[in-house]
Amino acid sequence: MKGKKPIFINLVNENDEGNDDTIQQNKRNNDQSTQQNERNNDSNKSTLQMQIEELTRLLKSVTKEKQKITDPKENIIDWSNVDLEIQEEDDQAREDENQEVVDENQEEVKENQEEVDENQKDEEEDQNKNKRGVSIVSSEYDSISSE
Repeated sequence: MKGKKPIFINLVNENDEGNDDTIQQNKRNNDQSTQQNERNNDSNKSTLQMQIEELTRLLKSVTKEKQKITDPKENIIDWSNVDLEIQEEDDQAREDENQEVVDENQEEVKENQEEVDENQKDEEEDQNKNKRGVSIVSSEYDSISSE
């Protein structure tokens, strides 16, 4: 190692000083923004509080008139002018319509039952024909077998 000079590496970046300034500026800007936001929030709170107070005042003025004591007789509904016969006629009309539908449905059920009865009769006839056919075939077989 005699005669060789040691090598030094500079680990300090010359731009670091600029970064420190930028970081400090960002912190100041952040603090200023935070303070401005807090002032805005306080202003919004006071505006909101004023609106709430105004609404409360208006609500109280409206409800004062409603707080008067009412006579229970004022709460009674007068039905003397209500025509209830119209409703009864409407009910009768609906009942008549419903009865018509019931009658139609009963007629349809009757027709369906007649069709079922016819189908059963036809099925019985078919079974009887099949039995006769089997009987004829069986007797012919018996006659052929006996020969």
